Amino acid sequence: MLAGGVAGLYNATTLPGLRRKGLGMAATALAMEDALAEGYSVAVAQAMPMGVLLCDRMGFKEFYRIQAHVKEH
Repeated sequence: MLAGGVAGLYNATTLPGLRRKGLGMAATALAMEDALAEGYSVAVAQAMPMGVLLCDRMGFKEFYRIQAHVKEH
């Protein structure tokens, strides 16, 4: 999402059988490159626990942690 001068990446995932192959990092890098080409210099990402390491490796820093509670049916 590009809004308010910030590029945001939310709700991204990789299919279970394709994880840990660099696809998530490649897709995230491409999205950030596109945002940079559009003139954005600030990016935010929302990561589930399994995506935190990817965000860390890409240079994102944690500034805020949101806890979500989901009732399972």
